[in-house]
Amino acid sequence: MNDDRFFEQALQEVRSQKVVLALWARALSDVDGDKAKTVAGYIKLRVQQLKLETPSDLAPTSAPKIAPPSADAIGDALEEPVQAKPWKRFVARLVDFMWEAPLVGATVGYLGSNDASVNNWLQESDAMVLGVLLTPLVLAFDAFVVAMFSNSPGKALLGLRVVDKSMRALPAIDHLARNMRLWVSGLALGLPALNLFAMAYQGDKVRKEGCATYDRASETQVVEKRVGLLRGLAAALFLVLLVSINAVLFQVNTGQSSALMARNDDWQLLVRALQGMVRNGTIDTVVGQHLERDQVSGGMWPSDDVLSIENGSTWWIEDGSFFIHIPNPSVYNIRTVRFHFEPRVCASSSNHETFHVQLGRSVAPGESVVATFSILPWQIFAEGNQNCLVIAGIWD
Repeated sequence: MNDDRFFEQALQEVRSQKVVLALWARALSDVDGDKAKTVAGYIKLRVQQLKLETPSDLAPTSAPKIAPPSADAIGDALEEPVQAKPWKRFVARLVDFMWEAPLVGATVGYLGSNDASVNNWLQESDAMVLGVLLTPLVLAFDAFVVAMFSNSPGKALLGLRVVDKSMRALPAIDHLARNMRLWVSGLALGLPALNLFAMAYQGDKVRKEGCATYDRASETQVVEKRVGLLRGLAAALFLVLLVSINAVLFQVNTGQSSALMARNDDWQLLVRALQGMVRNGTIDTVVGQHLERDQVSGGMWPSDDVLSIENGSTWWIEDGSFFIHIPNPSVYNIRTVRFHFEPRVCASSSNHETFHVQLGRSVAPGESVVATFSILPWQIFAEGNQNCLVIAGIWD
């Protein structure tokens, strides 16, 4: 009886990783875990089993003879890429998303901080809304990373690759197109709750058919190779590290948001109190007019006296006019004020607008007034703690 067909079937089972677990465990125990010997032992045991299960009159008699599998053939069988499992694809995507999303978010935040209106919108928007809006940008960045480095960290750690039907790497534009399809059908546009159903559906597709719907539409496939114990541990540690970093960032952001809300509440209370004092005449109001730079000379630059005035000031916008509370604890009269407007969280930088205002009269030492003037047409003001009007100099 010719046994070549049995050897061929056993070797194919090893290649497709669809072995008989009981026989594989027996072969593994017989050789104390040696990979090559385990494959050889499994093939031997499997051939014996197939011979017992196949009646003699049905046994193949005319099959062409093939040589027994060599060590190289066994190695190739173990290293040959196969369709990636759903859980590996999910973990790889999670690892990549957990480092790509903060990086993209920080970049958008930095670029947006240069514009007062954009910065305010970013600061005031709900984190979930921002997450949904940033998802396509993160996926576009992921496509760029894979195109530049041939793979992403998450997929590389787990032995995964995205290839076309001919097992060739994808061009950058194809990676981007695939990720956009993933965004629509695999993540349901990143919408909360809906994305969970979309991921579960695609995971079921991968289990049953070997590919997701966006893979089929893109004519791509995700293949995997076995990874060793060390790489598996590295992937697990990297995931734990990313989770820890994101948790810390979340706590910091939550703490800052809570502190900002408290400061905004205090600011609103103070503004309402000052508005009431202006309307009932309790605090004097002086009108100012803008000066050009060449109309101003001398004066006091930031000093303890100027900072003491700055620390007691509060500003707001009402009916198209600008109001600022100016206390004068110094020993100098104040007639002209130099302002810096910072379109971001209060911080010293070169990215500010500067203008001067001459008050209708001098503010004497120990006096506190509210100065009002029209908003400059070229100046964009936004109220709140996220934008600062800084008193940068005073003149008598």
